[in-house]
Amino acid sequence: MKHKKQKAKPLLIAEFHAEALRLAGNVSANQRRFLEVAAKSLSRQGGSPV
Repeated sequence: MKHKKQKAKPLLIAEFHAEALRLAGNVSANQRRFLEVAAKSLSRQGGSPV
């Protein structure tokens, strides 16, 4: 069985943001709050925020 390599969280957040822009043309307030919280969480964990 092959194991997929997990993507780094900042990359997942960046992909989510790009997909949201592509699908909606703009980021909703709810998506913006999600991205802000995710970025803050990553910065606390030592990751690089998007």
